[in-house]
Amino acid sequence: MIKKSKQEGQVLLLTVLLLSGAILSATTLAAIMVLYQLRQSADTSGSAKAIYAADSGIECTLFNKFRCTAISPNCPSITTVARDCGDINPVTLNNGAVYKTVVSGGGNVVTSIGKSGRAARAFEITF
Repeated sequence: MIKKSKQEGQVLLLTVLLLSGAILSATTLAAIMVLYQLRQSADTSGSAKAIYAADSGIECTLFNKFRCTAISPNCPSITTVARDCGDINPVTLNNGAVYKTVVSGGGNVVTSIGKSGRAARAFEITF
């Protein structure tokens, strides 16, 4: 008569549990990666809006600065011009994006920060 060991069934059970855990971990990791990719692709719209909002702040500052110098030589400083373009209070655009301009470097550097949703983008110009 052949004796069977009681441990043969336990090894099989442990092997199945170990493989099941490895497969579950791999699928969970794959699902998390797909979720991050979906979030990033969904936020592309917000990123584009933030870029255009930051560009609007720069364009507003440049328009006011050069329009003013073309009309009369007695123009306000770039700091005063930037105030009209969101330096003190952020400007909200029709699409919901917001931009704010910041003047630094003694009025030689203008930074425009655009925000839409969770995305924020910035442009900077130096005179």
